[in-house]
Formats: sequence, C-alpha cells, structure tokens
Amino acid sequence: MFDLYAGPHHRVLLISPNGPTGLSFALNPIPLGLECIGAYIKEEVEDILLYDEFLDKESLSQVLSTFKPDLVAVSMSATQHNTGKALIYKVKRFDPRIPVIAGGFHPTGAPEIVLGDMECDAVARGEGELIFMDIVKGKPWAEINGLSYKTPEGIKHNPDREQIQDLDALPFPARDLRKKRGYIYKNVLQAGRGYDLMYFGRGCWGKCTFCCEPYFSNGKQRYRSPERAFEEIMAIYDLHERKPLRILISDPNILGQHKPTERLAELLIEAGNGLGKKLDITFQVMSRTEHVVMHPDVVEKMIRAGMISWEVGLESANDADLQITKKQISVEKQEKAVTLLRSLGGEVLGTYVIGLESQTKAFIKTLPERGREIGCSSCAFGIATPFPGSGFWDDMKAKGRIFETNWARFDENNAVITHPEMTPKELEDLRSWCMGRFWNLDVVIDQVRIEEIRVGPFRRKFKAQLIDFFASVGGKLGFAAAVGSELSVKHEGKADSEKDHYIKSVRAIFSAFVNPRVNKFFQAHPMHEIIDMRQFGRMFNGTRFQVVVDDRARKKCMLAMYASINKNGIDSIKISKKPDPDFNFMLRADINALYIPSNTPVAGQIKNLVNIFSNGTIKISGLPVLAKLILYGIKEAISSKINKPAL
Repeated sequence: MFDLYAGPHHRVLLISPNGPTGLSFALNPIPLGLECIGAYIKEEVEDILLYDEFLDKESLSQVLSTFKPDLVAVSMSATQHNTGKALIYKVKRFDPRIPVIAGGFHPTGAPEIVLGDMECDAVARGEGELIFMDIVKGKPWAEINGLSYKTPEGIKHNPDREQIQDLDALPFPARDLRKKRGYIYKNVLQAGRGYDLMYFGRGCWGKCTFCCEPYFSNGKQRYRSPERAFEEIMAIYDLHERKPLRILISDPNILGQHKPTERLAELLIEAGNGLGKKLDITFQVMSRTEHVVMHPDVVEKMIRAGMISWEVGLESANDADLQITKKQISVEKQEKAVTLLRSLGGEVLGTYVIGLESQTKAFIKTLPERGREIGCSSCAFGIATPFPGSGFWDDMKAKGRIFETNWARFDENNAVITHPEMTPKELEDLRSWCMGRFWNLDVVIDQVRIEEIRVGPFRRKFKAQLIDFFASVGGKLGFAAAVGSELSVKHEGKADSEKDHYIKSVRAIFSAFVNPRVNKFFQAHPMHEIIDMRQFGRMFNGTRFQVVVDDRARKKCMLAMYASINKNGIDSIKISKKPDPDFNFMLRADINALYIPSNTPVAGQIKNLVNIFSNGTIKISGLPVLAKLILYGIKEAISSKINKPAL
C-alpha cells in the first residue's frame, strides 16, 4: 500500500468491464454507479474518464497510455469478475503504483474473494460516492468507513459507512462522460426510442434470500423528492435531444413508498407526457406485487404518466417456495397484481426462479403456461443462482452445493449449484424449454392487444400496421438469434463447441414451441381483428403460407407453422410438428440455418446467407408468391412512411 500514489488524486479513470448481462439481454448495461461517482468528485479532480469495455473501440492499454490516471475505480457484478480481474491486471502492468478500488454488488458482497483473487488494492462496500471522495482527497484509508483494503498484515475491513440520507443533495449522474467516449446505450427491443437509466430512490426493504439488495442497502429504502427526480428526467430528455425515449428506473421496489411515486406520476401527467411531441417518455419500473394490489389508483396514475412496463418478481407458483426464499408474498396476491396491471394496459414482465431445491422438473414445466394464464406479456426464467453476500449463497455454501468456480457463469442462464433431481445440463435445457414454451407468436400478438387497452395517452389509437408488426417480429427474432449466439459464446469451458451448444439450446426451445395454446389463441383471436391487414387480405386471399424448421441430422421436423389468408387478412394459424401438404408458399430451413457465428460482420452475415440458400440449407417453394410478397412489402413500406399514424 505504501508504494501507491497518495492523494489528493487528480486524474481518475472509471472502468466498467464487459461480461454476461444475465437476463437483461435487451439492455446495454449503463454504468450508472460510476456516473454517480464521477459527478460527485467532478469538482475535486483535474479530469475524469469513463471506460466502458462493452462499447469502447480502444483497448484499455491505449486509454491508460493517453489518459495517465493516478486513481482507478472498477465497478463489477459477479459475471464481470473475470473481465474485471483482467482489466485490473492491465492497470497494474501499466503502473503498479496506481491505486485500484473495486466497487459494486459483487465486491460489496465478496470483498475477501475480490481482494484475494485480484490485484485491486481496496473495495468500496455499498454506496460509493462518499467513500471515493475520501480517497480522492487523500484521507488515510484506515479512517475511511466502508472501505476494505490490503495491508502487509492481511485484509482490513473498516466499519460500514452510513447511508446517504439526503439523496437530493447528490448531483445528477455525469452522463456527459459517456458522450466523451461516444457511447450510445440501447434497448434492443425499443428500436424507435432512445434508452437511459436513472434511480428515483435507493434500496429495498425486502429480505429475499436470492437478492443482493438486502446486504447492499441493509434492508432500507430512501427516495429523492419527486421534483428532483422529474428535473433529472427532463435533463435526460434534453440529453437525448428530446426524441422518443425509454427510461428504466432502477429502483427494485418503486412502490415501497407510494406517495413520492404518485407525485412523480402527477408531475409527468401535468407536463403532458405522451400528448403530442412535447414530451414522449415511457418508463420501465420494478415493484413488489403486494404494493401493486395495495395501491391500484396510484398504479393507474403511473401508467397514464408513461410508466407502462412493469417488472415484477413472481419467482414461483408455489407458496412454499415464496416463504423459503423470504419473498413472503402469496401466489394469490401476485396473480391479483398481474391482473390489475393488465387491465390497465401495463406490460407485465414476470420473472421466475427455476431450480430451487424443492422444485421438480414437472413443476418447473408448469411455469410458462402459468405466466400466460395470469396475464404476463413477457416472462423470464432464471436459474437459481447464489451471489456472495446473499442468504442463498450462505445456505448453498454451507450445504456444499456450489460447484461452479467460473464467475462468468453466475448469470442465471447457467447452473452453478447441484440439484437433487436434475443435472446442470438438464436444468439449463429446461430453462431453454421454458423460454420456448412461453415465447410464441400469441405472446407477440397479445402485446399489441395490451397497447390497445392501455389507459392514458400511450394507448395505441389505431390498429397496428402489418408492416410494422412484421418488422417488430423480425427484430425480436434477430434479437433472439443474437442472444443465442451470446449465450453459446459464454458457455466457455464446456465440452461442446459454440455452435453445438447453440443448436442444443434451440432444440430445447423448439421442443416446447409446438403448443396447443397457440392454436386456441388464434382461433379465438384472428390476427386481422388486432392488426390492420386489409390490403394484405385483398392481395393474398386464399393463399396458404407455411414455414418449416427441420432437424435434418435427426431426420425430424422441429416446427411447422401454417397460416391461411382470407379477404380480411390472416384468418388462422396453426403450429405442429408435421408440415401440411396443402400450401402455396413454403420456406423450409434446417435448424443449422438459425446459427449466426458470434461477432460476424455484416459482410460475413450476407455471405453466410448466400451460402445457406445455395447449399439448400434453406429452400423456398412458390416463387410467384414470393415475388408478390416482395412487391407488397415495398409498397407497404413506402405507404407506412407517408401515412404513419401517431400513437
């Protein structure tokens, strides 16, 4: 420690390592914590630089050579442990005298592990602003509460730091740091909107054993004033040039205190959010379900204000699981919350934990249908994963059930603990099966229906156009393929190849995709009732389309999707494992055509597409219909741009 540069420090480098993003596939991970620290110390230092390995085009070595920091902070989650360690190694090879401070959920929960495995010099536990300011000013480390650090005698842990009570006193996060590096963060599934992240309050009083919040925030919750939060929303909107925007509010339980949240919604409504082009911001929020049920009037006001997307932790459809994990919310109350949100046009993302000790394979297979039955518009299924510092980690470690040592796999997509009934591979395949069982064409259509019943100005005022619907489906399919490639890359160390791992996951998904639920849905809700497809119906009346996915290596059909058209548009859709011989147009592909090698450039993707058509991996029957489809697509794309209705 005595060889390190002593403060005051003048040139600070803030590092966000790359790494698996877990269940948040669609969201670029914005390093909000580092931006908060950057804003807090800004007036005390000569210069600050943010380095986000996920987006930066330069190597860290290049940045170190040009910026020459005298202090470095690295924020990381468990999945960023390996990459964070590698970046810290580079800092120390550049100049071993630079103090390196690690922070975030993972170092806070596992300071001994992080300090023991990495070359970082200290860990800032919990909120970082006050701790890092003390370091910047050169305060002796022995006097900085909340700091764990290396000494010649071993690791020393100072007392915990008191939490910041007046959150309004903190400056807005330094989002200008990202602009210096040219970073543009995206929500892949919100193609027409910019994307950003903010917090309204901090912490959660929940005690869920699998969550990191209980140890990070000591089970306490604090809020900024609604006026201060609204002021930041306007600043973010200006940063995005006042273009349509989606903001994720990161509070794990935004309704923990409903009065401040209600007032924030009122401020957005008073500002005319969603009315014309003056203000167009939608929000994704997170809440415990019992508070949704307790405050229906506030929930309606929030949706009218633009808080239309709701992530709720359902976790299980078994009350015993909810008690064991200290979720302590009944299944009945959770289902009431989903029903309420759906009745108001809220998009409900329900999250389920699979692989808990009491869960059987048969029980887990009921969860996707359960999510659809109660009204979820989307669902995520995460494998039970213990994180250091959580009660679940302590329990699994005491039982000797944590077998994985590669932190990159602690992403809720890989099994890292043993299960009494299932092998890790069976559990991972089951997770893919759950995704395939839930995510089907009826879910995509249902999301459009929800937009049409939504209360407030963000309700869809016109039927969705067919061209926009197909563009949305295409975007989701492309995103799903990219996610599959990401997962196949990050299965690192397993015996099968990247491609083999991906194809195995796709097989598990398609084994669940053929579902009587989908056929029943389209019998009750023909697509033309929800999507405006009159032009399509007139042009293709009487045509029968079919898409088939084969697994030629196993000599079997994985999926056959059949659609018949009448004068109103698509009249019926059925999905089976047997192609229908009666069709006018068919696209037939081998399962290998779905694999896109990771990090393939656009030119390589085009070449790959040409190859799979030329070698017969994809075959098309009914070329006259294809030509007609292409002409229709061009016509509708032009018409859509000229006559696009406002939402």
